[in-house]
Amino acid sequence: MSLLLSFINDAGWIVSVLIILILVIVHFAKKADVVIFQRETDIKFSEGDLSITDQYMDFREVVFYEYLQRALPSNCVALPKVGVDSILKPKGSKNSYNSILSKYVDYVIFNKQTMKPVLYIDLYDDSLNEQILKEEDKNVENALKSVKLPKISIKVTDDNKYDIETLRYEIANALDPVNLALLKKS
Repeated sequence: MSLLLSFINDAGWIVSVLIILILVIVHFAKKADVVIFQRETDIKFSEGDLSITDQYMDFREVVFYEYLQRALPSNCVALPKVGVDSILKPKGSKNSYNSILSKYVDYVIFNKQTMKPVLYIDLYDDSLNEQILKEEDKNVENALKSVKLPKISIKVTDDNKYDIETLRYEIANALDPVNLALLKKS
C-alpha cells in the first residue's frame, strides 16, 4: 500500500513539473513573439509586409525561355522556376521530402495534355555562386533522379543565343522511349 501511495506522490510530482514546464514555455514563447498552434488561415498581412518582386526571372533566363519555347514539341509546355514539391509527392517518410521543400528547378517540361513532368532543365554558368548552389541542391537532384525524371544541363551562353535544333535534339535525347513515343503520338 505504501508503495502505491509513493508512486502516486511521485506521479503527482512529475505531472506538476510538466505543467509548470509547459506554462514557462508558453510564457517565453509569447515574449519572443512566437505563435503556438496558429493555423495558416489566421495569418494576416498588413500593407507593407510584402512587395511584388521586381524581376521574377533575370534577363538570361528570359532569353533562354524564349528559345526553349520555340524548341519544344507542340504537345509540351515548359514552366520556369517550378517548386520541386509541386512535381513530387512523398510516398513514405516525409523526412527526406522535407529536405526538398521550398526548392525549385529552373525549368520543367510537361506533357501538355496531362501536365505530367517529362524532364527538367538545369541552366547554369561557371560562377562561384552557381557552384555553391549546385552543392546545396544535391538533395533535389537525388530526389528527381530517384523518380527517373530526366535532366538536361545547359550552360548559359555569353551572347544569350541558343541553337533551337540543338535544344530539340537534347530534349528528345533525354526523354525515355515511352515519353518520347507519347509526345510524338499526341
